[in-house]
Amino acid sequence: MKIITMITLALVGLSACCAQTGQKQPAAQERPLTLQSPLLKDEFELFTVQEMGQPLAAHRYLLAKHDETELKIQTAAEFAPLVREITSPADALALVRLLTSQEIRPFLQDIFYSEVHKKSEPQAQAETTPEAQWFALEPEQYAQWGISEPVVTAEEESYKIERFVASYPRTQEQERTPAQLLKIWEWVDTEGQYSMEIQEVIAEGPEVRKILLFTK
Repeated sequence: MKIITMITLALVGLSACCAQTGQKQPAAQERPLTLQSPLLKDEFELFTVQEMGQPLAAHRYLLAKHDETELKIQTAAEFAPLVREITSPADALALVRLLTSQEIRPFLQDIFYSEVHKKSEPQAQAETTPEAQWFALEPEQYAQWGISEPVVTAEEESYKIERFVASYPRTQEQERTPAQLLKIWEWVDTEGQYSMEIQEVIAEGPEVRKILLFTK
């Protein structure tokens, strides 16, 4: 009887321990992120965070810290408080390229694309970026699809950017959209607020998928 009682107590203790473990928040990996950009305010420290929940893409975000303030960032709009005043077309283009870069894009749920460019001669590995190695079109394909460099236009208190981007497969209105080559219009205001509209789907499917970096 004594042995049975001890086993019962042990099982009860184990069950309680498991219950407490199940109530804990998912473990998260937090890593510092260093970005060399004059567009960002100096007072914030940036970190990337990946929680262990599923799906993984929905549980990753940027964390900005300043004194006792912490900002959780999962959209382009939430990134705006980190941005200095945008005062020129060059600033606007640099900001949209930063938002769609490999350093930032994976952590913003509404950014699923990056700018395409014409493939050029390979550079030294130390000088290349993920965007330079991927999102690259052969010169013939670049010309066939009518791709061109970004065009930035100054508007009242904002800038409009026309770019050609490759987008990752995504679920949209309960339908799965394949990888696409898109012509988009983007707007950036002086405070760093960002918006985007798709103007044209130029191509989609395997032709586009093959130029994408393996992960959003």
